[in-house]
Amino acid sequence: MTDQYAVKKFFDEEQPDAVVLAAAFVGGIMANSLYRADFIMMNMKIQCNIISEAYAHGVEKLLFLGSNCHINVGTGKELTIRELSQLVVKAVGFEGEVSFDASKPDGTMRKLIDVEKLHKLGWAHKVEIENGVKKLFDWYKESLT
Repeated sequence: MTDQYAVKKFFDEEQPDAVVLAAAFVGGIMANSLYRADFIMMNMKIQCNIISEAYAHGVEKLLFLGSNCHINVGTGKELTIRELSQLVVKAVGFEGEVSFDASKPDGTMRKLIDVEKLHKLGWAHKVEIENGVKKLFDWYKESLT
């Protein structure tokens, strides 16, 4: 999506009437710290190419998810990576030790999704994270058979 001509070719061939722009060049905290300009440049190229071609091709609906690294749906409740890892440990039956090296952070330290607008539209989550991790792992196991 950083290749302007490839993006134009895609829009020429596909002629979409709606576009959801969730693409981004991403990394972790370490990569973002070391290669700030590269991340900004790559993301600006993606955004400019997609948005300008959407406009040029008369796309009537464009949803731009901005800088969030994942789709804006959640419970509105904060959970640490440590807490999430313990839920995964429990769901998969892992009996080993999980360790963290806080001297080399390489990921988002915290990210809480604001679901207020979704709630105003009538949407609310139905699965709590604790049950969701278990359900996801069960689904994954079933998909392997």
